[in-house]
Amino acid sequence: MRYLLLITTLLVSVSSLYSQRSSPADEKSLNLTAVEIAALVDDCGNRTTGMFWQVLNYSYTLTDREYEIDKRGQVTRERSTTYEMNPVRIGKKSFFMRIKVAEDGVRMSPEKITHERERVVKELTQAEESLARGEKQTTTVPVYQPKFSSYSIKVEKRGGMSRLVLFIGPTDFLRSHEFYAPRRTMINGRDTIVLSFRPRPGYVFDKTNVPFAEGIEDYGRVMGQLGGTVWIDTTDKVVARLEARPVAEMSDGKAQAKDPTGTTAPLGFEFQRLPNGTWVQSHSWYNSWGREKLFLNTVAGRAQTFGDFKLFNTTVEVEKLEARRPKP
Repeated sequence: MRYLLLITTLLVSVSSLYSQRSSPADEKSLNLTAVEIAALVDDCGNRTTGMFWQVLNYSYTLTDREYEIDKRGQVTRERSTTYEMNPVRIGKKSFFMRIKVAEDGVRMSPEKITHERERVVKELTQAEESLARGEKQTTTVPVYQPKFSSYSIKVEKRGGMSRLVLFIGPTDFLRSHEFYAPRRTMINGRDTIVLSFRPRPGYVFDKTNVPFAEGIEDYGRVMGQLGGTVWIDTTDKVVARLEARPVAEMSDGKAQAKDPTGTTAPLGFEFQRLPNGTWVQSHSWYNSWGREKLFLNTVAGRAQTFGDFKLFNTTVEVEKLEARRPKP
């Protein structure tokens, strides 16, 4: 039990810094019909997707923490990497310059950071040259047609020499799950509509709605066992927070955090509203310990924090970045 508490504390401590919401007892019932709930979820998916694409106009920092957990649930190793994320466009495509600037909380030397920048600029320049030559272009219409988009967290399956990496995002649930039990509460001083969700009966995960050609069955198996809670900002109609947990752990058909400042949910996402009204990701987490059978028979822990969002000139082309490189 003490190991479970240790892991929960590690993965949730950052979350509690962001989430300041009322307890479940303070939630008030909301009278919405099934049609109104469906319309709200669809509107939320579209608006959250719009905010997701707006992030391409920002630079920000991303700290990725990974935890190695043994079979007893004890964290045997923790490592973190911090990146500077700067957007850039190559032709009609958008990318992020992912510059590693710190490891395990220690900032890298200026020389190493400069080397990282040069490496990334070189890769982007090569990508631009490839596009200019017409490489990697196809006239085939992709089968996968996502309805909504959002930042995702990595969920992986390991076994022997094999490894399968999948990604789950908060808006994934808006398409494949059904929502019910509307109520109202506050998060960080903002009014939100709270909905419980569970797998939609008869929903089929296939190549039209799953982006993983080699992982459709695994992805569907995980998503098909998850339910949870989503908090939708009442004014902006975007996802403010989402927590997912095994349906078997949902009491009375609802998934609610027992602690108003934390959560025991194994998977979750939280967003923050910038002063200009843009919503950006602030924290996401994933912890499969104790639920390995659901999460691909792999024990893993991960937490990501985002910050220092700044508007960035995304019209900068790679050749301009190339010009900044020191000449030999």
